[in-house]
Amino acid sequence: MNIVYAQKVDTVACRIVEENLKIVERFLSGVSDSSEKRLKSFKFLMDLTGITSESDIDTFGQIFPTERDYILWKRWYLRNKFNLFWDDKNKVLLLHKSVQIE
Repeated sequence: MNIVYAQKVDTVACRIVEENLKIVERFLSGVSDSSEKRLKSFKFLMDLTGITSESDIDTFGQIFPTERDYILWKRWYLRNKFNLFWDDKNKVLLLHKSVQIE
């Protein structure tokens, strides 16, 4: 028996991830947000995706994302956006994964 679910995205969860990706994209194109804002986005994307940055570490930590970081995080997002959910009560982004058992 095959069960097919209609996949739909949680627009709030997607908007949060897309906003953080946009901060990194702007940095890479030479338009810089505050270091604090960039650092928060950088940490958020690494924590969410599990993909660590290849950037060097300075006295503030890893705050300069690379083009490759952006590509990998964006690719992860496109593959996983149907698994992202915003929990409004607890104000957290959740990642749900399903595993097929044979």
